[in-house]
Amino acid sequence: MFTLTGHTDVVYSVAFSPDGKTLASGSSDKTVKLWDVATGQPIVFPGGSMDSGASLAFSPDGKTLASGSFDGPIQLWDLSSGQSLAALKGHTAWVKGVAFSPDGSLLASGSLDGTISLWGATP
Repeated sequence: MFTLTGHTDVVYSVAFSPDGKTLASGSSDKTVKLWDVATGQPIVFPGGSMDSGASLAFSPDGKTLASGSFDGPIQLWDLSSGQSLAALKGHTAWVKGVAFSPDGSLLASGSLDGTISLWGATP
């Protein structure tokens, strides 16, 4: 066992990639970090810094990461390029959970605003 360190505040969310080789963590320091599960070392995200780490989910193919924010928007990240694919806006409060459908065509999100949203997962 080892401990992953690098966030500067409370860690609210963690998610394994479908192949189990990568772990994503999201913190109230408003960052998302990727980790190599075998070594415990951080993975440098090619696009720089990811934010909005209140809730996390990998797409079933492992190519996209959804990150729900503390103030409403959800970011979809292309993990190979590091670029943001889309900012999904609609919630007005903390997005507590995000989940892809098994085929990856939909993303569900739940928020402290009392709503659940279904989004087309391909921008």
